[in-house]
Amino acid sequence: MFLGLFIPQGALADNTGTYLGGVKHAYVRGGKNIVSSPFEIFRGIRDAKPEKRMPLGTHYLGGGVKGISKTLLRCGSGAVDFVAGLVPGHQRGIPVNPETLF
Repeated sequence: MFLGLFIPQGALADNTGTYLGGVKHAYVRGGKNIVSSPFEIFRGIRDAKPEKRMPLGTHYLGGGVKGISKTLLRCGSGAVDFVAGLVPGHQRGIPVNPETLF
C-alpha cells in the first residue's frame, strides 16, 4: 500500500469515463488520503504563524489542532471514497485541498 502512494493519480484511472475507471480513481484517491492523512498534523504545525502578544510556542499548539482537524477530514474523505466509489454517479467523494498529498 505504501508503494501505491507513488503511483501518479492518472496512471490507474481509466480516462474513458467508464464505471470501473471511476472506481479505480476513487480507490486510489481514497487509499492515498487515508495513508497520508497523519502528515496533515505536521503540515499544520509547519504552516503555523506566530501572532503578536501570544506566549512563545503557542502557535505550534494551534497549528497542531488545525492539523488534527485536517487529518480527520482527509481520512474521512478517503473512507467516503472507498464506500461511495462503488455507487455510480457518486464517485467524486468529499473534496479536500489538495486532492491528495502525494
